[in-house]
Amino acid sequence: MNKKIPRLSFLKFFTLLLFVGYGFYLGVVFLSVPIDSDFASLLLEGFDVQRGNIFLSGWSLTQASFLFTEIPFFALSAFLLGIRPLAVTAALWMSFFACFIAAWFLLPKPIRSSVSGLLLFFCIAGFPNFYQLEIQRGHMAVYLVYFVLLFLIARLPAGKPNGVWNRLSLFLIFILMMLSAASDPFILVLLTVPSFFVLLFAYFRNQTHQLQFFFPGLLLTGGSAAGIVLSRLIQYFGGGRIASNSGITQFPPLAELPGGVLRFIEYLTRVFRANLEGVKIISLQTFFSGLRILIFIFGLYLIGRTIARVLRNQKVDWVSLMLSLGTVFLCGFLVVGGFFLYPLTGRYIAWLPMAWAIIILREFQIVGFLDKNLPLTRVSYSMLFFFIAVVLIAHSFLPLSLSRSATAEDLLARCLLDHNLDEGYAGFWVANHTVVSSHNRVHPRAIYFYTDKRSGISYPFEYHWFARKVWFPELDARYVVI
Repeated sequence: MNKKIPRLSFLKFFTLLLFVGYGFYLGVVFLSVPIDSDFASLLLEGFDVQRGNIFLSGWSLTQASFLFTEIPFFALSAFLLGIRPLAVTAALWMSFFACFIAAWFLLPKPIRSSVSGLLLFFCIAGFPNFYQLEIQRGHMAVYLVYFVLLFLIARLPAGKPNGVWNRLSLFLIFILMMLSAASDPFILVLLTVPSFFVLLFAYFRNQTHQLQFFFPGLLLTGGSAAGIVLSRLIQYFGGGRIASNSGITQFPPLAELPGGVLRFIEYLTRVFRANLEGVKIISLQTFFSGLRILIFIFGLYLIGRTIARVLRNQKVDWVSLMLSLGTVFLCGFLVVGGFFLYPLTGRYIAWLPMAWAIIILREFQIVGFLDKNLPLTRVSYSMLFFFIAVVLIAHSFLPLSLSRSATAEDLLARCLLDHNLDEGYAGFWVANHTVVSSHNRVHPRAIYFYTDKRSGISYPFEYHWFARKVWFPELDARYVVI
């Protein structure tokens, strides 16, 4: 008993040190991400929330309010740092790091207590490349809630949950599901639809091992419905108005579907650092990308096998099943819905490396893979993967710089300040970005131009997207940014 205490203490200290170092590293690399009006708009909303406008009254929002998912991170950042680009960086860092920690808690305890397992998790789920950093502009917090919900449900005992902790867990499951459904509809595709599918399939196929999640499944469904109602009530009683007709959730023309699939594959390889485009065939980069491709393919194989086992009435790990179904349903929805339009739309799948890490390492624990030796040797798989993880992590480090990545809007903000120009007009991708770059000292508001097909004349219109309605009637415009 006494011999185990130092080992466990060292492992806990090593884990803590690793997370602290990783958190610092993330904070620095996020500085390299130039902000844009998507980031800036969330910060302006968060700033309004922390000043008391809790339900964003008077705001025209996007197709999701993010009120109880992304906005709390931006509100906290705005409270601590005010309106400035650094506040955006802090909010992105907090949401990504929190999601990463939540994913870590979904690993089996023996994996979390293994140096090899820990490093493998960091290798697969951590150390995002610049593309992954750039697309962290929304939805990451809903994946955080998703992981927390899976953690709470997986800890519930079979049958009807009793006891204070279990009842509290059920209450938290309902509340978290309701708040996330009211904020970001992706949670419905990620968790509500898969859990309903599993329960329905288990009922008709008499899979009693899946029916143990009947009560949580009911809470997820009820919480989803309550969240949709809550979202409508917030809008009805004067909260932020969610955009209802942006066209992004419409079915694309059939001829565009192959292009959407190809873009999805491209963004997927970029998220997993497995993109070989422009890489020399014989090079070190090809070797590392090849390892990443193998990790991706192995995770894909486990997802397919998990779903196939359920269809064959075989028992599977519930967390892995939910992650597998959530991945399939979400990716299918995104492709068919025409979401993959340009590289930044890869943000919808930025969380997948964390899901891959959980699925792979839970499988390793089930089969005891890390405890086995390589064939005909005394070298364990644990040692082999330890070295692979260390090499991949070392290769994944991005250049560090404590200076923030400057943008053209920073220069624009300085120019407007120098000429005492406060209010004016600009396109969406310039307007709110410039407000944040100026630390809320200049206020260009977003407009768009509609061109009449008959006359060819373009007319300006107010762009009510990530915007407050009171900005426009009270505007004393003195310039237009073209």
